[in-house]
Amino acid sequence: MKQLEAALKKFIEIRNTYREYYTHCQFKEDEIILETNMFSNSIDQRLPLSPELKFFYDNCTLRKAILEDGSILNGVSIETGKSIAYISTPEMLYKRQLGFRWVGVKEPYWEDDSWERSWVVIADRNEDPIMVDTSKPGSPVLARYEMNDFTIIAKSLAEFLRC
Repeated sequence: MKQLEAALKKFIEIRNTYREYYTHCQFKEDEIILETNMFSNSIDQRLPLSPELKFFYDNCTLRKAILEDGSILNGVSIETGKSIAYISTPEMLYKRQLGFRWVGVKEPYWEDDSWERSWVVIADRNEDPIMVDTSKPGSPVLARYEMNDFTIIAKSLAEFLRC
């Protein structure tokens, strides 16, 4: 957990230091703050939390941006160079699974049998999912771009934050 903690601290430090210089940054109001908050308790119990994912949500406060029209984003923006990724807040994590693990037009949704139960979508970039495999040590991070197969983009959540 020490590696994850160090990666998280560095990630937040870099994001906050260079936030105002991001060329694609549209949402200066959103924040990621390192503080113990135990928000993982508010995550839907049907979602499996690995120790790393629990640590992330227990030690980060994610403040969503409010747009000019008054709407509130469902995640916190992360500049990735050519586009923005959005990390889901704890209260939106269940809804982020809709269309992947749970499908349907309205409640009650049904579980997609082809979806791995240990995969938790934590973010998206251009509406492409970024997820953590909660069944593997270190919580590898996978992504699917433009409806292709899922690809491991980081061997652990710590490595993902370092990138």
